[in-house]
Amino acid sequence: MTTPTKTLPNPSPASVHTRARVARGIASANPFLYLVSMRGASLPALHDGGAGVIYRVSSKRELAEQYHTAPPQSVWVASTTSSLTSLAALSPVHASDKRLLVLDDAPDVAQQLYGAYFRHVVVSSDALTLPDFAELTVVLSAPNRRDLFIGGVFDPQANAVLLYRGNLEPLVVPVTWFANRASRAVVDPSDLRVIDHGQTIRLGRFEASSDAVLYEFDVEYRRAAKKRALKEDASLGASIRRLRLQRGLSREDFPGISAKALARVERSEISRPRARTLATIAKVLGVTVGRLDTY
Repeated sequence: MTTPTKTLPNPSPASVHTRARVARGIASANPFLYLVSMRGASLPALHDGGAGVIYRVSSKRELAEQYHTAPPQSVWVASTTSSLTSLAALSPVHASDKRLLVLDDAPDVAQQLYGAYFRHVVVSSDALTLPDFAELTVVLSAPNRRDLFIGGVFDPQANAVLLYRGNLEPLVVPVTWFANRASRAVVDPSDLRVIDHGQTIRLGRFEASSDAVLYEFDVEYRRAAKKRALKEDASLGASIRRLRLQRGLSREDFPGISAKALARVERSEISRPRARTLATIAKVLGVTVGRLDTY
């Protein structure tokens, strides 16, 4: 049987620190990672992992069992195309949300076959530069792997880079977006690498954070980041907003204060609200004025 491994014993302080950094962001519970390597085609030893559940699959029987029981959005890594030959004997799971990374060059017909079993398929090539296996598994098994990257390729004809996220979803970013943000460093998309455990995209000497890229090109990420920033905002206005929402009140529920004025207070556009305004807000919210900034 395959053995699930959540963490390895006695991790070094550096590896613990790395996992803590990688785990920040929008997390998905229990990320599953399957490492497929049949006899004669082994994967490197796993020295460190993320916070997810990691399975090693080393036989056709295990591949069949795990494929049909694996949860949605599970990520699979195959050492070679030969490790996946037994897929053809399985019935594809329709509407499967599984994802596959093949660490070996695969012919087009094989890639089309994989597409019948996996929603997203990424195949290694000379154009695609991936981190070393230890770093790769940290990113692929991180709770927030969707917010990290593992690599990408540059398309000179489209003048864009295709980045692959830690959950193997693709993201297209125009090279002009990087160039417009470069001050001194020259952007060289032909020298594309992902470093810092998926948190930095490097194009030549220019570097961009994964956060910045996702904030610009992923609407869902941007909405979540804004929501998270509001929760973490320690200003008086943000505290009033959190408490108002906690009480289930709208901005129209504050007599003598217009909804527009209250919105400005919550956005900290009014740095020093009048004492009378704060007294009204505190009364409606059921707290003292002195406690308004504690929520």
